[in-house]
Amino acid sequence: MSEYCTAKKRVLSDREFIDAAVTYELKYHERGDEGPVKRYESIDEFHKVNDRCCGVKRDVLDEFPPFGRLFWSHVVGVYISYQISDAAPNKFYSATVWLSVYAEPGEHWGHRTSNQQPWTD
Repeated sequence: MSEYCTAKKRVLSDREFIDAAVTYELKYHERGDEGPVKRYESIDEFHKVNDRCCGVKRDVLDEFPPFGRLFWSHVVGVYISYQISDAAPNKFYSATVWLSVYAEPGEHWGHRTSNQQPWTD
């Protein structure tokens, strides 16, 4: 199976990929380089505040930046839209984080936005 994680001896769940991507995003924005950043006490708090925040697309190598394709044969994309700040006008952030089948972040792309864009299948 292409998404088999040999370290855990199974395929990771969507929630495991989402939590890895959320953790990466929150650490990425800890510095506050882009203005004030909302602090979350836990992943559970993040999910309570950002209902329907995230979605997983499996085996999206064709969407992954070319450099990363040299190192990974299978990639999972996690879409995240969440509240990054309490201050308007751009208090939300939408991003895509590409992860390996081991849930290791590889690339990230995102931007601030004025409204949350919930995940829809």
